Amino acid sequence: MPLPPKVYTWLCGFFAALGSVTFGYDLGIIASVLPAEDFLATTGNPDATAQGLIVGCLLLGAFASNIYVGSLADHVGRRRAILFGCLVFLLGGSIQAAAQNIHYMYGGRFLAGMGIGMLAMLAPLYQAEIAHPSIRGRLTTLQQFMLGIGALIASFIGYGCFHGLSGQAQWRVPLAIQLLPAIPLAFFILLLPESPRYLAMKGRNEEALHILARLHAHGDIHDPFVVNEHKEILAQVRVEQQETRNAWAQLFLVKSNFRRLVLGVAIQFSIQMTGVSVIQYYAPRIFESIGIDTSTTLGLQSGNSVIALIGEALCIWFIDRLVQSGLLFLLWPIVVGEMFNSATRAKATAITSSAAWISNFMIAQVSPIAFDHVGWKYYLVFAICGFTNALFFWAFLPETKGIPLEELDAYFESVPLFVPTAKVYVPDGRTREEELRQGKIMVPEGAETEATEDMYEKDKGAIEHIA
Repeated sequence: MPLPPKVYTWLCGFFAALGSVTFGYDLGIIASVLPAEDFLATTGNPDATAQGLIVGCLLLGAFASNIYVGSLADHVGRRRAILFGCLVFLLGGSIQAAAQNIHYMYGGRFLAGMGIGMLAMLAPLYQAEIAHPSIRGRLTTLQQFMLGIGALIASFIGYGCFHGLSGQAQWRVPLAIQLLPAIPLAFFILLLPESPRYLAMKGRNEEALHILARLHAHGDIHDPFVVNEHKEILAQVRVEQQETRNAWAQLFLVKSNFRRLVLGVAIQFSIQMTGVSVIQYYAPRIFESIGIDTSTTLGLQSGNSVIALIGEALCIWFIDRLVQSGLLFLLWPIVVGEMFNSATRAKATAITSSAAWISNFMIAQVSPIAFDHVGWKYYLVFAICGFTNALFFWAFLPETKGIPLEELDAYFESVPLFVPTAKVYVPDGRTREEELRQGKIMVPEGAETEATEDMYEKDKGAIEHIA
């Protein structure tokens, strides 16, 4: 018996999110590695600046990967780009686990960061492009949930290895374990369906229709929802291909695109300014300042990871209710992967991810120095930012729930800059599904309806002789 379409889509999104487990694990495990005596001896007893660089090299690598990952995803496809990210991460993780001095750690962390940067950008991109509108919010939230699982695993493994092992094994074993989630992802990612929007961008319209049918209608290419969603995708791609400016220029010269880009960068920067990364990286040092030893700190960090995972699970469960209650500003990390159009999505997500990595690197480098010079006052920065972030996104971030990706251009052009004054109808996912089944598609401005229909009929004729 075939799986229900939404369950199948969930499984595809879940598997793609394994890359986020590696990210969460790498973020969490470094806290138990840095204080290990053999690690300090192997790396030459690094000072605060060098320890900050060990942490920061991962983030610099992730930042570097975003220079090319958008173009790579558009050139070879989402799945092959994810595979490449896995291979780079496996190389970097292996170098870390076998490190003979601090320079090995720098290089291994940088390469692992390149792989993580690719996976962290590509997973939500892929999830957003395969998701049904009614589950897109939950599916893209899955990345953050899997990151939390990775951090939870890292906290318990780090605690266990710090207590149960000694010598080199105390830090090499937890660093080697980070390779495990990436191995099955690398082996099986090509078995998942390719993004139908990527296929349409490459002119592979028959494959795009069959993938949509496989994801949303048990393979039925004549399902009304699939047929009309396919029409919308083709219409959107047609407009994008008619555009004389390239995708990079569109990001900065088209007003609605630039608005989304600014919001995306602000979202990613704001995530880092919550201060969560500081606690993940430097928990032993933070708690040591108030008289708590490293062993106890790692145990407390495990408990903190459990609480964080519960919070992420509640976010997935209640996301629709929070949106309907006007509390989208609590969920702004989800929006980044789904608010750009097909032509600019990969490149825009690369830019917004770069903002996340460079701000994270800044925090990783500054925090040890700030602890030495200003102490507890450093935390006031994050407290203030937490309040101002929520206020900013309440005022300026539009709701995208239930809106197909192909309709976002028109939507962002219609919503005023100050969002609370907006009077724009936003259907929920199920309502939009019914509208699509009734043939109510939104043809982007610049795509003539007749031309779009002719193009679709030509593709449909080619498909029907196969079906």
